[in-house]
This record gives sequence, structure tokens and C-alpha cells, in this order.
Amino acid sequence: MDPRLPSLPPAVHVREIQVDLAQASTAGPFEHAQGAARALAIILDTPAKRVNVLDEATVRALGDAVTQVAQIIAAAPAAEVSAINRSSGNQATTTTSSNTTSSSNNRTTTAPVVAVVFCSGKPDSFCHGGDVKLQQGIGSEDDARAAVASLKRVLQAIEDLPVPTICYINSVTLGGGLELALACDYRFAADTVKQIGLPEVNIGLLPGAGGCVRLPRLIGLTAAMQLILPGKLISAHRAKKLGVITDVVPAGGRSSGSSSSNSNGSRASAHPWTWVVAPSPSSSSSPSHPPQEMVAHLSARVYRLRRLGASSKYPRHVTGNTWLEKQIAYSMAVKTMDKTTHRLYPAPYRLLDVVMRCWDAPYTRAFDIETEGYVALVCTHEAKALMSLFAGRSDLKHEAAAHFHATDTKTDTTTTTTNATVDRVLVLGAGHMGGGLGQHLHACGAEVLFFDAIEAALPLARKRLARLYMGSKRRPRMSQQEADQKVASIFMSTDLDACLAALCEPAPHIRHRVVLECSPEDIAIKHKLIAKVLSHDPSLIFASNTSSIPIHRLAAAVDQRLRTNVIGFHFFHPEGNITPVVEIIPIRGVTSNATGAAMVQLAGVMKKVPVVVGDAPAFLLNRMSMAWYATAGAAVVLGGASVQRIDGAMKDAGCITGPFAVLDSITFSTAIKVCECMMGMVGDGAVGGRYLLHLLQNLQMAGCTGRVATGDSEGFYLYRNGVSLGVNPKVKSAAQAARVRISDPASTNVARMQRLSTQDATELLLFSTVNQACDLLDSGVAASARDVDMLAVLAMGILPRYGGIMAYADVFGPAAIVERLEHFKHQLPHITISPYLRKLAKQQREHTPAADSNAGSSSTKHETASTTAATTASISSPPSSSPPPAYVFRPDLRGMRGPPSGAGRVSSWSPAAVGAADAAIAAAVAAASAWLIKLTAKL
Repeated sequence: MDPRLPSLPPAVHVREIQVDLAQASTAGPFEHAQGAARALAIILDTPAKRVNVLDEATVRALGDAVTQVAQIIAAAPAAEVSAINRSSGNQATTTTSSNTTSSSNNRTTTAPVVAVVFCSGKPDSFCHGGDVKLQQGIGSEDDARAAVASLKRVLQAIEDLPVPTICYINSVTLGGGLELALACDYRFAADTVKQIGLPEVNIGLLPGAGGCVRLPRLIGLTAAMQLILPGKLISAHRAKKLGVITDVVPAGGRSSGSSSSNSNGSRASAHPWTWVVAPSPSSSSSPSHPPQEMVAHLSARVYRLRRLGASSKYPRHVTGNTWLEKQIAYSMAVKTMDKTTHRLYPAPYRLLDVVMRCWDAPYTRAFDIETEGYVALVCTHEAKALMSLFAGRSDLKHEAAAHFHATDTKTDTTTTTTNATVDRVLVLGAGHMGGGLGQHLHACGAEVLFFDAIEAALPLARKRLARLYMGSKRRPRMSQQEADQKVASIFMSTDLDACLAALCEPAPHIRHRVVLECSPEDIAIKHKLIAKVLSHDPSLIFASNTSSIPIHRLAAAVDQRLRTNVIGFHFFHPEGNITPVVEIIPIRGVTSNATGAAMVQLAGVMKKVPVVVGDAPAFLLNRMSMAWYATAGAAVVLGGASVQRIDGAMKDAGCITGPFAVLDSITFSTAIKVCECMMGMVGDGAVGGRYLLHLLQNLQMAGCTGRVATGDSEGFYLYRNGVSLGVNPKVKSAAQAARVRISDPASTNVARMQRLSTQDATELLLFSTVNQACDLLDSGVAASARDVDMLAVLAMGILPRYGGIMAYADVFGPAAIVERLEHFKHQLPHITISPYLRKLAKQQREHTPAADSNAGSSSTKHETASTTAATTASISSPPSSSPPPAYVFRPDLRGMRGPPSGAGRVSSWSPAAVGAADAAIAAAVAAASAWLIKLTAKL
């Protein structure tokens, strides 16, 4: 252990609970105990982490604790709990209060053990499941099988304990944490728990420790599939309705009307396991005696449930038992997955296969089927890529804090702020972007004020904020009245002086005072605002959400001494739940560390992943994505491909959506402003922005605005209430007009390009994006290729199945990319190949060590590419003969098995194709209809 770290508690420790059954139910699971009894609480507390995870050490400690608890129950009730902690290598835990009399000690040690309780020692987590980085490092199927087998043995030992096992879920419970709870007889959850589920499919895996076996048997096949296949997270109340948990209890475990307090007057609920282990009245630090009303409450509930016998844990379900019911569930699931995944990810199909086979198999055999399914997925490229993206989120948070020398590198992104650390934010501009960000800040617990120079903008902003609070019309989160009450608490004004005065009002609970600028993309307006704000109070933090203007140019409006509080804080979408990432742009050598650390903390409050990028026109993501948008626009304008082909090609390659759908979502006015600013600062050069600009302008003149959430709207697609109805027919005429404007006036020929195939369109867009990213790496705007990938995936959904755009580039290698770009350059002369990309291609051809992806910094050498990738390879489905990735850009992903497979469908459960299942269902429905017709005729 690092001597600089403080002393840490053990991963798992055990408490003895003294239970007096005098006030409990006279019948039930505790009926054999007379008077005093005891229970054992096994408390998860992963060292050095803010949340509990089932890493190797925790699983080992949990197994030791369960084994020895079983020995105590089986051998003699006089065994001491402190012996468990000593023998398992953990710190000893005092089991009784220091002032307990010897007689009470004797009574406790001779009392029988009537239950084992599993709970958490961390307030914000019961258990977040398996250690993702540990699973990411699994290199072989044998290692995967051994890892999952060790956890399964522990959970089976829990299920086999001879006394009732009770799990108390106090907070987030994911993956292996829920599988641990499912191994217990009874599961109680606090009413404040919002996240319970098995989300393994989202990182390319399946639940491997019993979730595919126990959950369907507990709640039924159909209900389990609806939770497991999409990786859905549900609240405690929803979990109770489905039968996942036994019951919901008030947070802290207090039953209605109870008010246990310690000698200092503080509520005992400060302890996360307080409902079964309460502080002694004489010592707030020695948990020993539970509140008797809670023991009686729990005993009665357990008794009611156990009267049905042991089979009540896995009840008989009405649906899912016949062949037809299973075929219907299977067919519907496959159709849904085909629509959402485009058959690019094997995990959902493998998971469906495993769940169906486990449902039919005997109980013990089902666990073997589950293990083989997990082993088949954990070493796939898709799983490794998705796990790297998951782990990259926490890495980026720590690196952003470390960049500004922040003292707290574990920024809390799962809970809202407390009264002692509330941020007060003044949003300048109550329009589309400012209104959305302000609502999200307010919902996350910050105090929010709005300024807008236009009087008419404020009522519209209030309506939009209320709509954002309510959510969708089909499933509103709250009523109109509740939303209006929340919006009414937000200060709005057209008087900037009044807003600044309200922002600067003294209050002891305020941590940071931030001005978040969301005004139009006009540098003159922004200069006036920054001068006004910092002249009012130089201690205020001025954070600009500009999309393209360099932050050092904005700061030029104030004196040098005031620029330390100026920083960029760039979001990509106004609504908080759309993109979970934000760019933080400090002015190099000017912005203070305190300012940067404050913005990292604010990003944590907003549940955003912060990425620190260099100060340059359009920063990192907008600059890189401009190549994606502009190349797509050029292909449409020059007649190389249609809007449908380009967006469809991107989805087939693994992108969540296409460039034209994204442009519609950010609206044409914003897209045109950004395009004009970028062309004015960096020129048309490498991205060919004039094609896209003319196309957008022509569509805007034709009355198109982009997608809006309500009513009818037009962009590249037609929309009704935000739902796409198809491609806008105006695009064709707008593209023709743009083509004429761009063509050489001296020439009678109108510029055109050859028709692109789907493969060519995919390569053109993605290779152009890689080319632009290489320029950003070379200039230092991007710190690493990993940062490029995280931004591209989290903000734009580009190629998550590969791990990002730069991880995808490694599949083909720089030499192949340069060769294909040279081919496209004959039709698109604006393409300028990055010198850095050419350098890497040359090194690859010469079989010399590749340069570090952190261009402009170190020259660390990475693994040499063994051979140049085939230049004709398809991005959406690389040939099986392709060489292994060279890992020029992403050496941290070294060890993957190669490019992803083309199709992900796995259907070993049903020997017939899905079409056959559909035919069987149709035949059954037809037969039932015929029978009903005959019956009606007889009546």
C-alpha cells in the first residue's frame, strides 16, 4: 500500500447485530429463537474507491466472509464475529459497545444466528458491479471463465446459507451488485434508489454471475428480457412492481413514524446500514443495536413471504412456458435489436440466446450456459472497445481535475450538490442553447439566473423550461403545475446590472459564481458582455459557450489581470441528457488553475464528462466534425450521393446517426454561423466548408430551419413533432443551386463528381474526419487520440463499436487512409492531406516505429505495423484477411482481436430462422381467428 494514502477500511467487514425478538412477530423465520437472537451483517466497502465494485480483492474478501459466516452458523452460535475479520486478513471490528455488561455479552454469544444481512458501507453505492478495467484486461477465454467462476461460487454460497439472507439496497445497484442481491432471499431497497439494473449489454457483455438465470425465474421471461436486453435501469418503486425487489423502505431504513436518534441528537440514518445496524444510544460510533420497531417490521414482512415455502422465490409464471410464447418473445426481441443495433453488435443477440436457453435448461445447467455466453463475448473487439469508452469517462474526469491541480480528483457525478457546495450561475442568453443549459443546471441543484436583452425572449424561455421539466407528452416526468413552480423560482431579467447584483449577493452556501455566456456567435456582442461582467466584479468566472471563437480573442476585451477568470465551456447540445460531454478550454498560460478546477466541478454537478482541449478556432470537436459535415455536404452538392445514402452509410458503419440528421438537430441558424466563423478563421482549405454553407443557406432561404420538438418543421428531413417523415424534397433543388454557385463562371460545365457507392461514401466521410483529427493532434489542440475518440463517440456517436474514429483508423492504418484520400482528391480538390498523417503513413510503409499520437510533444515509439492494410477494404465490414490493427493512434487498445465482425446475430436457441418463427406465429393467429369465426357462427 502507498504510504502516502490514509488508512483504509477492509473491502468487506462483518458486524454482529443484537436482535431482541420480544417485540417481533411471534411466528415466522425467527420463531425458533426465544428472546435474544443475533444476525450478521456483511458490509461491502471497497477500499480507495467512492463506489463499491466487485474487483478481485473484494470478491475474495466477500467469499471468505460468507464461508466463515456459514461455519459459524453450522458450528456453534458462540463464535465471535471478530474472528472472521482476523482470519480473513481484514481489520478487526468491534462487535459490542465498550459499555456492554458481561451478562449481555454472554447472552449475545449464545444467541442463535437468525439472518445474514448484506449492505453497503458507502452512501452513494450498494454495488456498481464488476471492475470494468479488470474485465477489459482479460486476455483469454480461460481467464474469463476463471474470473466469472470465482464470483459465481461466492453468490452460490450466499444462496446456500441455511438462514434467511436479506439484502438492503441503499443506492445505485448495477450488474454484479444486482446479481448479488438476486442471490439473497429478500431484497429491500430505499425509496430514493433510482438506478437498479443489469446494463452489461451496453459495454458489450452479458450478466455472467447469475443475472440471466435468476432474474427471469424471479419476474418472468418477458419482463426480464425487457430489462436485460436494453440494459435498462429502473427505480426502486418500479423494481418492486416488477418483483425484482421484495419491498421499498424509507431511506435510512426507518419505518413510518420512527425517529431514532443518538446522544448527540443526530439521526441514526447517517449510517447507510442503519435500518439493521443502529448506533448504540451511548456511543454514536459503535453500531450494535437496531431499532426494535424495525426488527418487528422486518420480521413480519419476511414471515408473510416465507409462508409460501421455498418455491416462492421463483414463482410459476403465466407467460413464457409454451413454445409459441417463447417464439413470440424471441421474434419481437430480434426485430427490436435489428432496428436499434443494425446487427453490428454481437452482445444483444448472444444475450437473447443465453436468456432463452437458460429459461429452458435445468437450474444448475443454466449457470454453465450463462458462463459460456459471457466467455464468448468478453474477448470480442466490440466488448473491448465499449469497455474502453466506459473506462475512459472516469479517466477523463480525473485527468481534467489533475490538469488544473484540483485537490478532489474524484468529482462526484452521480449526486446533486449539497447546501454547502451550491454553484450560482448567471446564463447570458435565454435562447435555445442558453435555456436548455440553464434548465439542466437548475435541475442538477444549481441556483440559476437568466439575462436576455430581448424582452419577448423571457416568456418563451419560461415556456421552454417548463416543457423541458415536464419531459415528453407521452410520459411526463411531472405535471404542468409542478413544472411552472420550478420555473417560477428562476430569476430572469433584461437588466444585466440587476442580474449581476443578484449573482453577487453574499450567501454562505455558494461555492462558485459563474457567468455562462450563451449569446449569438458575434464577437462584438461577446466583447461587450465580458467587459461588463468583469468590470462589475473581477472575481466572477466568465465561461463562454462559443462554438468557434478562440477564447484568447474573447479575453482581449479586458485587461490582462482580469483574463485569469476567462475560460471556454463548450457544450454540443442544449438539453442535458443528449450529450454527456463538455469541452473545457483554458487560455494557455493565462487561465488560473482555480478557474479551471471550478469548471471541472461544475461539469461534475451537471453530470458531464470534462475534456480539456487547446484554444483554437472551433476547438476540437467542432473543428473535426466540420470535416464530417462539409464532406457530406460536398458529396450531395456535387451529385456524388444522396442524403439517404450518406446517413444510411454512416449507420451501417456503426455511427449512431448521420451528419444530416445531426445538422437538423442543431438547427440551420447555428450551423450557418459556425460554418461562417470557421471559414473566416481557418479558411476553406482542408474541409471544403463552402459546399455545406451554400447548401444550408439555400435551404434556409427556402424556409427550412432544422428540426424542432413541436409542430411541423423542415430541414434535410421533414419532421412532425420532432419525428422524421422522410427526406425533404427541397434538398435536391438546393443542392443544384449550390452546385451552380460553386462552379467556375468562366466554364460552361457544372462541377460534378462520380456517383459514390455506399462503401465509397463511408470511406470518404470517415477518412476525411481522421485526416482532420490528425491535424488537430499535430497542432496540440487534442492532447491524445483517446480524447478525440471520447469526444467523437459521446458527442456525435461516431463509431462506438470500434472505440472511436482513431481506433477505427488503426484497423486500416495510415498508409491505406492516405492512399484512399489521394483517390478522392481527384474529385474533391479541397481535400488537403495532413502532413502528420503522411508522416505516419511513410513510417508504416518503411516498417519503422510509429510516432506517438500526442503529436508535438513526446516521440514515444509504439508497435510497428506488420503490414499495410488493404486499401480497398470496406469500413462497414472489413475483410477477414485484414492484418491486425497497427495501434498507431491508440496503443492503449493493443491486444484486441482485430476488427469487429460484420453481423452480430446469434440464434442458436432456435434452429429455425426468425422468418419461420414469424410464419408459425401467423399460422397460430390465423387458426385462432378461424376458430373464433366458427364459434361466432354457431352462437
